[in-house]
Amino acid sequence: MHNDVADRNIVERAKQIVHEEDPDLLAIQLIGTDQTGHSRGTLYSEYVEKIEEADALLAEFCEELDRLGKLEDATLIVMADHGQADGIGGHGHLDEGERFVPFWMYGKNVHAGLKVDTHRHILSLGPTISKVLGADIPHDSRGVLLTEAFKEANSK
Repeated sequence: MHNDVADRNIVERAKQIVHEEDPDLLAIQLIGTDQTGHSRGTLYSEYVEKIEEADALLAEFCEELDRLGKLEDATLIVMADHGQADGIGGHGHLDEGERFVPFWMYGKNVHAGLKVDTHRHILSLGPTISKVLGADIPHDSRGVLLTEAFKEANSK
């Protein structure tokens, strides 16, 4: 599907799944920003436009959750699939800009307004989701719990 309609279609399908199935876990991967970054690079207006589009679609999805009364009990974790160095980015490089990912969390068990300045890795997503869902954390997880990082930072 064309990059200009992919994210819209993904969000529409996610809203449909929420309506029809009311899942305990829903993972949504918007791809427009990533595809634009890989093909055009980060130094062009198209990249910023895709970031703004993803932001607007996320807001729309959250508004739908709120309208359905599902946002209050939801935990949202938003993160990139990889970091980004200057220029056209790839995967698997050792550059610090690509190894660490930006993320934010929202939910009733997340400390509002708290900023964690230490680097976090995408490997933290699996154990964090397990913790949020009340499941056992896989014994071979290598990531730092993002929820624990918030507690550590908040207690200082």
